[in-house]
Amino acid sequence: MKADSSCLILCLCLLGLPMLVYCDCAFVGSKPGLPPKRANTTIKPFKVDQIEVCPYYEGKEVCCNDDQIKEMEDNFKDIDMLFGGDCPVCGVNMKLLWCEFTCSPKQTEFIHAGKVNQYTRNGILYDALEVEYYMDLDAACDLYDACKKVPEAATLGTSAQGFLQFQGENSIDRGNTYIRFKYAPNEKYTPYAPPIRSCADSFENNEYMGFENISSCSCNYCEGACNETTQQVEYPTYFHGFGGYLVMSVYLVVIGLITLLYVLKRFCCKKSSSSQDERSMSINVEEEQTETHA
Repeated sequence: MKADSSCLILCLCLLGLPMLVYCDCAFVGSKPGLPPKRANTTIKPFKVDQIEVCPYYEGKEVCCNDDQIKEMEDNFKDIDMLFGGDCPVCGVNMKLLWCEFTCSPKQTEFIHAGKVNQYTRNGILYDALEVEYYMDLDAACDLYDACKKVPEAATLGTSAQGFLQFQGENSIDRGNTYIRFKYAPNEKYTPYAPPIRSCADSFENNEYMGFENISSCSCNYCEGACNETTQQVEYPTYFHGFGGYLVMSVYLVVIGLITLLYVLKRFCCKKSSSSQDERSMSINVEEEQTETHA
């Protein structure tokens, strides 16, 4: 038996917060450990004013509200910065993953909302809605393969499951949801396969499903793009967007300056000490001569 076609609107209105007079989420928080109460059990897919963040849904009925769209816009800026530069296909695949999770009108077929529990992140306690995202394992592997050689992506996990679970855990403090990825089907949910593309693919007019400026990935960031006539180039590493060689050069200059200042300080101190010793010896000689004459 498949789930109904109503939207989940996967955000959580937390009780006890007076600023949340209006809540456009499907779930209202309850006591930790208990299922959340549905604020509205009859939310059907609907049209929004604009959804440029997921362009292939423009003009169509979706299951994401304006607040969620705005949050995705902010999050997708991070995706562009971290994943979209070295291998644009990686960034587009990531956007497809979260567009489908947030806006798909069929989300109840592959997403389950569970209990509200409390989690601590960076010393802060959060009430978070537990969510299960049933995803096709082959699609998950394809997404990871398209991203795994991007330096920033390599730090998030060494497997498709680890790569996705890291992102799911980060949603606790970003959206008060804890997303667990599931890959085995059951009688109610079927793992979903977002339209992931390989990093070796080329795109007509540099466009795919409304996403623009998608250039091909180089051999250095995509194994599938390598052939006999191409070879990997050792690019400088990056520290939060700065070239590694540049950062290292700055470090070396700073270390050199510190070393120079230290040497100068030692030299000046030594010279000052020598002058004091010479003055002291001069005074002692004068005192001895005075005592001799006396």
